[in-house]
Amino acid sequence: MSFITLDTIGKEDDLRYLATSFAANDQALFSTRVPTHTPEVFRSWLDQRLRSSFPDFRMIRMIGADNSVTTIGFVHNYELSLIDGHCKIVVYVDQLHRGTGLGIRAAVLFVGYLFEIYSLHKVYSMVYSYNEQSLSSCLAAGFTEEGVLKEYRFNHGTWHDLHVLSLTRSDFENKLGEAWKLWRH
Repeated sequence: MSFITLDTIGKEDDLRYLATSFAANDQALFSTRVPTHTPEVFRSWLDQRLRSSFPDFRMIRMIGADNSVTTIGFVHNYELSLIDGHCKIVVYVDQLHRGTGLGIRAAVLFVGYLFEIYSLHKVYSMVYSYNEQSLSSCLAAGFTEEGVLKEYRFNHGTWHDLHVLSLTRSDFENKLGEAWKLWRH
């Protein structure tokens, strides 16, 4: 049985993993293009984002039955508002590990962490309509859909909707609190 842990960025391997992930074709669908043409440019971009936009950034690591450690993705928050008590999150799992439930676990661990360290009322996840797997994962992780912004993004000749999902602290504690306590150790 594999389990996951959330870890800070620490190794040169993490920077290579992140540069490759941000440059991936599937990632381009979900985020702004990131400068990855040289390691130095990517590192500078990431350092600036970590200081200004991504207050909590963690690598998702899978621990195998043989205690092997594999990086399978990352999570981070953005638009953190302590005054209004909310933030938005991103969960990225590489293609090899999608559909395994590990992204759901990472989301639950990260949201629990955010509720533990910040006085947040709600956490949001914004998911484009073409990312059906992520939408399903967010719903499975306890998020509810608050609304849909119709034709929000134009990509590859087509307009796509943006789903606004959220999870309140009380819903997290009632639905997922026990799972979070188990998974975080």
